[in-house]
Amino acid sequence: MVVDAAELDGVRALAREAHAGQIDKLGREYFTAHLAPIATGLREFGPEAEAAGWRHDIIEDTQHTGDTLRSAGVPEDVVAAVESVTKIEGETRTSATLSAPQHWLSHLSMPSQPLRPIARMSYSFLQSL
Repeated sequence: MVVDAAELDGVRALAREAHAGQIDKLGREYFTAHLAPIATGLREFGPEAEAAGWRHDIIEDTQHTGDTLRSAGVPEDVVAAVESVTKIEGETRTSATLSAPQHWLSHLSMPSQPLRPIARMSYSFLQSL
């Protein structure tokens, strides 16, 4: 399923609503200071990557789950990407980072991932087909 421009508007609205009132570690509005730069950086990889960027912390930091996202009509590929970068309660940041490579979009959204260049090339290749 391809995410279109109208759906991206809904994605942004859901992210804004879900993260309302949250602030980042520097005291800035979470949506503007954290989610927006990540989603914008992923835009070049297509709408699914951008949608995953807007939602990448929604399971970890809100009441949403993979199932609530699926029920809301979020494409499975986007849910899988979000789940792959979600730190599970009790999990260390290190183990979360090591488990993230389960989905190719996670390599794009986590700059420290050693496979990010390969994910970029894979995306370019898939777009050329």
